[in-house]
Amino acid sequence: MVNPSTTVVVVTWRGREHITACLDALAAQRPHRTIVLDNASDDGTAALVAAHPSAPEVLRLPRNAGYAGGLAAVLPRVGTRYVAWLNDDAAPERGWLAALEDALDAAPEAAAATSSMLLADGATQSVGVALTADGHGRDLV
Repeated sequence: MVNPSTTVVVVTWRGREHITACLDALAAQRPHRTIVLDNASDDGTAALVAAHPSAPEVLRLPRNAGYAGGLAAVLPRVGTRYVAWLNDDAAPERGWLAALEDALDAAPEAAAATSSMLLADGATQSVGVALTADGHGRDLV
């Protein structure tokens, strides 16, 4: 495989019910590296990920460090130009990664890009994140 521009990190904890759909959707994207960060799942998630045909890399933590703790644990292993992260219940549409990479490549001054997040019924959940005056984030809708 050509050296990919992006590592996609999927953070999971007890994601057995939906991680397969996430990994299937990622397999349909342009070439990239996938790392699944498993927050000590005890529901069979690890076996599903290990058996997935896309053969993602796995970092399994001994305890649940939460979403931010999981990202902090995996980021030192990312050596690609870009990193994208997903919840284990996200199933990005075909072309998702290409659109994000192309947008960043076209705007070298940009530090980040985001995609719209839609709910199962098609309603918009978020179109990005804004920082509040006290440094917290909030969804833009």
